[in-house]
Amino acid sequence: MLEFRNVSFTYENSEERVLDNVSFRINKGECVLLTGVSGSGKSTIVHLINGLIPTLYEGELSGEIFYNATNLRSINTYDIAKDIGYVSQDPRGHFFTTNTTSELVFAMENFGIPLEKMKKRYSAIVELLELEEIVNKNILYISSGERQKIAIGCSLTLMPKVIILDEPSSNLDFHMTKKLTILIEKLKNKGYTIIIAEHRIHYIQKLIDKVLIVDKGIVKEVTITDLKNSTELPLRSLDIFNLPLENISDKSGNMLLQLDNVSYSNILSQISTTINKGDIIGLIGSNGAGKTTLLRLLTDIIRPSNGKIINTVKPFLVMQDMDYQFFTESVLSEMRFGNEEVESDRINNLLEEIGLDQFKNKIPFELSGGQKQRLLIAIAALSNVNLLMFDEPTSGLDYINMNKVSNILKNLSRENALIIATHDIEFLYKTCNRIIYLENKKIKKDFYLDNKNKSEVQEIFMNMGE
Repeated sequence: MLEFRNVSFTYENSEERVLDNVSFRINKGECVLLTGVSGSGKSTIVHLINGLIPTLYEGELSGEIFYNATNLRSINTYDIAKDIGYVSQDPRGHFFTTNTTSELVFAMENFGIPLEKMKKRYSAIVELLELEEIVNKNILYISSGERQKIAIGCSLTLMPKVIILDEPSSNLDFHMTKKLTILIEKLKNKGYTIIIAEHRIHYIQKLIDKVLIVDKGIVKEVTITDLKNSTELPLRSLDIFNLPLENISDKSGNMLLQLDNVSYSNILSQISTTINKGDIIGLIGSNGAGKTTLLRLLTDIIRPSNGKIINTVKPFLVMQDMDYQFFTESVLSEMRFGNEEVESDRINNLLEEIGLDQFKNKIPFELSGGQKQRLLIAIAALSNVNLLMFDEPTSGLDYINMNKVSNILKNLSRENALIIATHDIEFLYKTCNRIIYLENKKIKKDFYLDNKNKSEVQEIFMNMGE
C-alpha cells in the first residue's frame, strides 16, 4: 500500500540530510509503530506520506514514494487528504473554526458530502470517541486533551483508508488512552492501515504488526518482540506500572505557598493544600479535571472566585501550548532573553545537557515538539524563581530526553518546589515525590510517594475517568 524506495530528504536552508536512502513497505491493514528519539526524522516521514512535503515544507527530495502503486508526488494534495487521515501532535494546527461541532463537520462540508450522510458520520464519531460533553463548545475553552479527541474525530469523518496518528496519547489521560487503544483496535479490525508515530508505546503494544525505528535518518524494521527483548534500544517502557520509584522523600522543606479553600468558576471547588520546598508534585486527573486551571491560578494569570492563595514565591509556568512562550529568532537568544546576567558557560552547558547545543542558531518555532519542550524546560531552569510549574512537559519526549529532563527537574527541586501536570506514569515514577489527584473539582488525594503507597498511583490511573 505504502512504499518508500531510497528516499532522502534535506530541508531548505539546511545541509543535514534528515532522511538518508530510506526504504520500507507498509501493507494494507497493518498497524505500524514509527518511533525513535526526538528529531530523528519521524515527522519528516509522516509529512512525506501526507503530502505536506514538499507542498508545505520545502527541500531537496530524492527517491520514490508509492501509494497503491501510484507515485505519491503525482497525486493532488486534496486527493491525498481523502485517503490519508492525519492527526498532528499539536491539534491546534488542525482547526478552522472555534466551535467543536462545526469543526467535526468542516471537512465533510468542504468535500460536499450529503447532509444525511454527514449527520450519520457525525453521530457515529461522537459516540465512538465519547465527545458528548464537548460538542458545540468553544475550542479555545476546552482542555488540550479534549482538543486532541476532536482532532482525531475530524480525521475520521472522511473515512480515510490510512490513518496517521502523531503522538496521539501525548495530551490524553489514562482513561482516554485506554479508549484510544480500543479505537485503534476497532479501526484495525475494519481494515484501516494505521501509522502511529509515538514514544509512549505501552498502550498499543498488542496491536503493533511492525515497528519502524528511525535513527539519524536511517529506518530499521523490527518487531514488538524485539523491543521487549532488547536492552540496547533506548525506548519508553512497555511495563509502566512495574517501574521503580526514583525520588522517594518525606515532607521536609519550608512552606512556599498555601491554598485556602480556593474555588474557580465551576471548574475547581474548595481546594486547600500547602506546597513545600523540595516538593516535586505530580498533578494528575482526567482531561478537563482542572489541572491547567490550577496552574494558572498559582501564576496569578486568573484569580480565584473564592478563597485565597498565600503566595510568597515567584512562579514560572511552562505551558502546554509551547509556541506562546517563544519571543526571539534563535534558541540561544531565547535562552538569553531575560537572563542577560547568566554566564555563557552555564547556558552552553545547559543546552548541551538537554541535547540542543547543535541547534543554537535555529528558530525555536522550527524545532520538533520534543525539542521545544526541552528548550522551555532549560529556560525555566535559568529563571530566578521558587515555584516552577510544567503542563505536560513530556508530551513529545523520547526515553533519553525524558531522563535528561527528569534529572534537571530533580536538581531544581533542592531549593524550589515543582508542580508537574502529567499523564505520563513513567515520568511520574522517575521524577515526582508527591501526588495531588484532582477529581470532581476537588483534591481527592494528596500524599507523598513511597513504595508502600505506590500501588495507589496505579489504582488512581486505572480507575481515572470511570
